[in-house]
Amino acid sequence: MLRRTEDIIAYAIEKKVPDTLTFVKSTFRPDFNMETLEDKRKQAVSQNTKTNLDLYFQIDDYIKCKTGKVSPTTIGVYGTMKSQLASFQDYRKAPITFDNLDYNFYETFVDYLTHEYVQARRKKLTKGLKLATIGKTIKQLRIFIKDRVRRKIVPPIDLSDFKILDEESDAVYLNWEEINKVFQV
Repeated sequence: MLRRTEDIIAYAIEKKVPDTLTFVKSTFRPDFNMETLEDKRKQAVSQNTKTNLDLYFQIDDYIKCKTGKVSPTTIGVYGTMKSQLASFQDYRKAPITFDNLDYNFYETFVDYLTHEYVQARRKKLTKGLKLATIGKTIKQLRIFIKDRVRRKIVPPIDLSDFKILDEESDAVYLNWEEINKVFQV
């Protein structure tokens, strides 16, 4: 049985089966007939090509891949990007797919985030996000899409027009009373 397992592994490596371990687990049986190995490989390849191309499934998969490799705050940023895309999908009443990620999508998405997006967890109804926040969402969307292209899940997508927006921030973190207290010390 050990020899049969080694033969299956060697065959999978030689034929460049995408997920060797899964292939071996699904193929090996004590009574396995080695003559049916090519049929099993074709079956595994055809199952592998039926990748779920739903954008939100892929975002969840991306988050799962990144969990433990990046900080929990970054995972939260990915979740925020997903919720903003879902909100935009509801707003435009059309599903977002990898096929419609083009410059028109980018323009309407940025316009939506700038003027129509309703911010959650606010006591007062607030529409629109700041430019730097929109830029962070676009940046994460680009990184996510490039990851999916790199993994050959989706065909290459032209992201050259997906500009990462930014602005100078002039946030004051201390009020004058606090500054005076620091000065007195």
